[in-house]
Amino acid sequence: MSINVFEAEEILSQLTEEDFKNPEIISRLDRLKEIKLELERRRCEDDLIYFCVHVLGYKDLEHPVYEEIAEQMRRRGEEKSYNLILIPRDCMKSSLLTIGAVLQAVVKNPNVRILITNAVLEVAKRFLAEIKGHIEKNERFIELYGNIQGNTWSKDEITIKGRTVDKKELTIETGSIAHTKTGKHYDWIIADDLVTRENIKTIESKQTTYKYFMDLQDLLDHPNGYMDVIGTRWDFIDLYSMIMDKERGHLQDFNVFWKKAYEGNIDDADCHFNFPWKLNKAVLKRLKRQKSTMEFSAQYLNYPVASEDMPFKPDMFQTYTELPQPYWTFIAVDPATTQEKKSDYSVIIAISVTPDGKWFVRDIVRDKLLPGALSKKILTMAQALQPKYIAVETLGFQAYVKKDIKDKMAKANMMFTILDLKPKNRSKEDRIKNLEPKFREKEIFFPKSLMYTNTDGVELDMTLVIEDELLKTTWSSERPSGADKRDVVDTLAYFQDFVFKPRPGDIDEMLMKTAGLDGLSKFEWYDKEERMKAIARDRYDRTHGIESIDMSLFEEAIG
Repeated sequence: MSINVFEAEEILSQLTEEDFKNPEIISRLDRLKEIKLELERRRCEDDLIYFCVHVLGYKDLEHPVYEEIAEQMRRRGEEKSYNLILIPRDCMKSSLLTIGAVLQAVVKNPNVRILITNAVLEVAKRFLAEIKGHIEKNERFIELYGNIQGNTWSKDEITIKGRTVDKKELTIETGSIAHTKTGKHYDWIIADDLVTRENIKTIESKQTTYKYFMDLQDLLDHPNGYMDVIGTRWDFIDLYSMIMDKERGHLQDFNVFWKKAYEGNIDDADCHFNFPWKLNKAVLKRLKRQKSTMEFSAQYLNYPVASEDMPFKPDMFQTYTELPQPYWTFIAVDPATTQEKKSDYSVIIAISVTPDGKWFVRDIVRDKLLPGALSKKILTMAQALQPKYIAVETLGFQAYVKKDIKDKMAKANMMFTILDLKPKNRSKEDRIKNLEPKFREKEIFFPKSLMYTNTDGVELDMTLVIEDELLKTTWSSERPSGADKRDVVDTLAYFQDFVFKPRPGDIDEMLMKTAGLDGLSKFEWYDKEERMKAIARDRYDRTHGIESIDMSLFEEAIG
């Protein structure tokens, strides 16, 4: 005959004082208690919420929203092996998953190999410390499972008693973005809060986090390994947005659980609060007053919303896969302001402009380069894209770059027209903000991905770099952390000073006019200076009207 835990409790409750004096009944009673514990263990193995609430003591997890998360955990592996779970801050996601689900896994299978990883190693260690605390001191847990401490019991990693396999991976290990694992393979990786306020400050740190996530997949014991990525949104561009970006393909392998703090309008009577025991109406309204629009919407709605102070909104960014014809191509260069390699970034951007005035970004270089290396990068891009003009910012030391480009062109028998770029008493902020109408009208397009590996060996998606810089721009002087370095978008803004759109027949006509200029010697090249000026002047005359020409551009164009 089989009984459940409730029936066992009912039998025990009916026993009298005399019954407890009967040796036979006492023997049966001990057996019944063991049956009750076994039934309790079985329920804990099958019911994550019950285990967390009644054994671990996390009473706040006894709410329907956590049942939804537990159900997603149960379904993992049926079709997809990975989970992305996003819920608001301070809503016990780590208690449920990184502590509760991990403990449930080790008591079910002492041979399991789990990696707990976080943005910061010390945080991952704190998760492990809480797990150890339950094993060492939680009376209810010890009653059910006894002493399960294994031979390894440190701040970084532990083993569980009852292990029957001898593998280099321990039962639970910890890691972080800065403390990666190599040569190991785990049954389950739980990546808890890989995104933090600190690692969203620069695009480099965002890409480092994304690369770490990608590398974690090499640490799974395929084909049966699982991974759960859990956290809270922090920014328009963060690890979680990259996972949910359909173009990257991650969603083919991820189940996504995404929950806001509330549904509907927070001021409406029918607004539904998903975590009212933590985040009720009063708390959320206070947080909304104290935080920026973007930060509140990211951390408590898991959906970053652009504030009124942001000129550039995420929906303004357009991508392209095929470049329309015809077009003119232009290159803008913003050299670093000093000769030291590790000072500032130098930026090179190439765009093509179509007859309807749309800009298509073709290539971007953002690197810390010495002048000679910068000139080579510029001319390599120019040879590939054949720009009408190369425009170079020439303030102070930067003027050396223009001279170096011209010297290298002469030696290589190349012919490109070079213009000077000047701030003209405009601040970087003003130049960047002047791009807003063109973005608002959706007239600037980027490749879906534009990878560049810099001289330090760091690979970055330059499309994300420029999007990140633009989203950190504000109308006011209050800007988010990391907004001071926006070299790429500043260079993009310079195109407003010198590009123009081709008219019907312009490109064929220009090709005829410049035919025969390739292969000139250094002396022939300089002899053709006036001819190039005339060609440029003709283009501007017919495109902008003679009265709009800035003649200083042509005086500096080649000579």
